[in-house]
Amino acid sequence: VSMQREPIPNEQLFYPSHISGSPFSVHIDPGAADYPHSTILSAADDDYHYTIAGKLTHFFIEAKDSSGNDKVIDGNQANAAGQFNVDFIGTSGTFSANIAHVERGIFRVDYSLLMSGNYTVHVKAGGTDIYCGRGEAQKCSPFKLIVAPGPTDSIMS
Repeated sequence: VSMQREPIPNEQLFYPSHISGSPFSVHIDPGAADYPHSTILSAADDDYHYTIAGKLTHFFIEAKDSSGNDKVIDGNQANAAGQFNVDFIGTSGTFSANIAHVERGIFRVDYSLLMSGNYTVHVKAGGTDIYCGRGEAQKCSPFKLIVAPGPTDSIMS
């Protein structure tokens, strides 16, 4: 059975029409913070690989989603606190940092380690070390942290 080609009648064609309220604006939020793209940032000119025992120190984490968009959290501080975990592992034990959401997907990590030595620092999102956009082979977490002895103190000597 064969059919000849023929034009489709106009009454069989459809054309788009707007629905009530259309067109309307669409707001797309970034996805959840994603470990391959989130990044560690130094505080000012500080090197986040070095600190002094007993000194309050900090660095920043920039949360990014799977498309590399900045992860913006709109005032949900409970959600912000759960985005990342930071653990310092050294010969004297494992210590956690205080993490606070600063603004627009930027988190401040505050810590003070009392014992000098070499530490391994794990910055994790969802239980996985972050990659800083460099892929698994060159990921930025875990990283080494050197904690130098603080100044001599007559009370402690």
